[in-house]
Amino acid sequence: MEKHMEPPCPLHLWFELSYASYLVLPRSVMQEMPFEWRERMAKCLDEICEVFKGIEDDGYAVQLRGKNGRFRSDPLANYRHPNTSMIEEMRNRGIRS
Repeated sequence: MEKHMEPPCPLHLWFELSYASYLVLPRSVMQEMPFEWRERMAKCLDEICEVFKGIEDDGYAVQLRGKNGRFRSDPLANYRHPNTSMIEEMRNRGIRS
């Protein structure tokens, strides 16, 4: 009997070999994405909350750690007044020629 193999999960592939259990994305950065992307993201978030009722009930606290493992202030935490120069610098690093 032939065993049916499922294709690799795209999320597992995205996380690669990390041991991360969570994905944290700064709201200030997501708000700088194109409108169509923000629309898709909002729909995906609505969908996961619909499928997994109560997932948004618990509150999580996120704190930034530097490369040395010490806590540091988060320059992207203020989504109402985002650090636009830092976001633009990150965008420029992400652009591939």
